[in-house]
Amino acid sequence: MGFSEAKCQMPGQEEDTKFWNWFAGVIDGDGDFDIRIDYRGKKRIIKQIRIKLHDIDIRILTRIQNYIHT
Repeated sequence: MGFSEAKCQMPGQEEDTKFWNWFAGVIDGDGDFDIRIDYRGKKRIIKQIRIKLHDIDIRILTRIQNYIHT
């Protein structure tokens, strides 16, 4: 099984499939997406991605931030 459809909305969608599979696994562990529906445009919009990790795993969040550039 591949990663979620949210991958299609993230920057660099074709650059690193390995990263996106890993990222999906991190979120699947203990995280979620806040997805809203824009009724005017009838689109789903990702408002927030929440990832829950222990303090010692800050390097994981740093890797995600560096890859996504936010």
